[in-house]
Amino acid sequence: MNFSEENWKDWLRRNGKKAGRRILTIGFELYYTYREESTPFWAKGVAVGALAYILSPIDAMIDPVFIDDISVATTALISIGRYVTPEISAKARKRVDEILGPDGGNSAGMAVTK
Repeated sequence: MNFSEENWKDWLRRNGKKAGRRILTIGFELYYTYREESTPFWAKGVAVGALAYILSPIDAMIDPVFIDDISVATTALISIGRYVTPEISAKARKRVDEILGPDGGNSAGMAVTK
């Protein structure tokens, strides 16, 4: 499975609300850290690996709450945390608010267009 921005958008359309605010925020933090020019190559590899795992249609654990995805994403975020700037975190939270609504509720539309 290759990671791409389009795969990420497709995954968000299918699973965004079901996955919830925390996994989406971590996912966007990983994604934006990957896109940052100053992020070292090894950290980009960790971010891409975690995102590819999340996006993969093959699941290590069949579970309705994304436990394995959350574990992989959280471990990756801890590993590269020093490169996740406050600006990246704010951008990730803003994007999740656009998808889920600022109240964290079930906003009607998932406008995953950016």
